[in-house]
Parts: sequence; C-alpha cells; structure tokens
Amino acid sequence: MKPILALCLAGALAFAPVVSAQDNKAADPAPPPPKPTVYAVVSAVGGDLTFVRQREQVGSNRVDTYNRLTLQVPDASLDGAVLRGLAKVLRSNEPDAVIHYMRLNPKELEGLRPQQKGAVAIGKLAKAFDGMPERQGWDKIVIITPGYLLPGHRGMGSKLGGLGVYVQPLYSATENATGPIGGGVEDLAPAGVSAEESAVTPDGDYTPAKRYIAPYFYTKLWILDAKTLTVLDYDERYDFQKIYDPKWTATDVQRNFTPEQMATAVDAFVERSAARSLREAVGTVTVSEPKPVTPRP
Repeated sequence: MKPILALCLAGALAFAPVVSAQDNKAADPAPPPPKPTVYAVVSAVGGDLTFVRQREQVGSNRVDTYNRLTLQVPDASLDGAVLRGLAKVLRSNEPDAVIHYMRLNPKELEGLRPQQKGAVAIGKLAKAFDGMPERQGWDKIVIITPGYLLPGHRGMGSKLGGLGVYVQPLYSATENATGPIGGGVEDLAPAGVSAEESAVTPDGDYTPAKRYIAPYFYTKLWILDAKTLTVLDYDERYDFQKIYDPKWTATDVQRNFTPEQMATAVDAFVERSAARSLREAVGTVTVSEPKPVTPRP
C-alpha cells in the first residue's frame, strides 16, 4: 500500500535547571511554563501545476476559450512552499509551538478533475488521521487543500483550480465580474491598490495592465481539533498576482519570463498566499525530509 501521508516531526527538549535543596528553601517554586501548542500542518495541494492561456482566436464551436496544460512537479517544492507559509504564521504567533509537517501523497489526487480534488483530499486525510493515535498528543491540525472556481473574476480565466499560472495575452481583455462565490478573491496587492492597477512590476510597483501573467492559488483552509477531528475553522480563498513588466520586448507576454524566473515567482507567491490564508483565519521554516507513514486500517 502506498503511503498516504509523509510525515516529519519537529520537537523540542526542555531541560530543568539544577538547584540545591537550600535554594529551594530560600525561594518559592516557580510555576511550570505553559505547555506549547502542538500543531500538525498539512499540505494537500498535490503535484500539479496548470498553465491556462486565453485563446487568441476562438471559433463559434469552441466550448472552452482557454488552452490548458497541466504539468506534474516531481519534487515536494509546491508542498514545501505551502508548509513554509503556514509555519511562519504559527511561529510569529507562538514562537514555542511544536509543529509536525506533513504532505498528502500527490499520487492520491492523480487523474482527478480540478473540482474533485479538494473533497477527495480532505476525505483521505480524515481517514488517515482517524487511524493515528499519536494525534491525541496534538492540539490542532491545519490543512490546505485545492479549491476550484467556475466563473472568471477580475481578469482571471474561468474553471481554475488549485495551483497554476494564467496567461492573458490579449490587449482587449476586460475585468470580468461575478456574483457571490462563497470565498475571498484576492490579488495580494497592498491595501489601497485597485483591481485595475494590481499588476506588479519587477521593481515592486503596481500598474494597470491588459496583458499579464498571473500565478494563482485557489485553496480551502481547514483547522481541525486534533483529538476529535472537529472542524474549528474553514475558509475558501482564490488568490492571484498579476505580473507585468512595462519593458517587455517580446510580442508574446509568456516569452518574457524564463522557466526559472516563473518557478521562483510561483514559489514565493504560494508561500505568501498560504501565510495570508492562515493569518486571516487565526489573526495576528525549514521543512525536513519527510518519512512515509502508512495509514492504519
């Protein structure tokens, strides 16, 4: 049976100071330090990175107006970026927290449609955690699973899910809009920057753009009570970041980025998005090599 979860544990040892009997008589015993909160943080985003590009020419018989290409990322870099973002928020709130890092085996989501992945991921994780008695020593479980959004919104394509890159090559693009969608749609621009000026430049400025490349990360955040697996908090997010360089020289915007530059941009964006998702839920790392854990029957 292939492992569903890969797990690495990060713990801490506490050593009591050595004092003499005389010292104990002279001073009142200090109260014990508070027990640190124990978290399990789980990335279940899978290993797929989807490229979606608006078609330059659309015939009347076209059902989908986008070209879509899904690539499988062979390493744990996507999960690593998610776990770093979650851990940064937990560490900033509770520096002494004990964090266990986990990832859902990406093979568990292979062959599924984007709209299916979130439900399948949380179902498999619930089954795996139900058979792990060690969770009785934990306090909370924080999980990121893929989300899905059918309509387009604020210049982004339709039928997007999980993690990917959207390419808008046409000058004639318009800022599409939808009704209520049941989750937050954010472009990760700073406060005060409008949607029409939300494309970030290599210099860190924000500018209007009709052509852009936009990493997106559509997710669901789950916070569970570790002992009972009760859902304590739940949130859907549809984050994206439009990227535009006024100095672009290539006619095709996609050719203005090397694969290395895009990989770096996606990694940083995913970490920021995961951190923002948890930070907004709870207010205001180095990931070790995981070892496989086989779920109990």
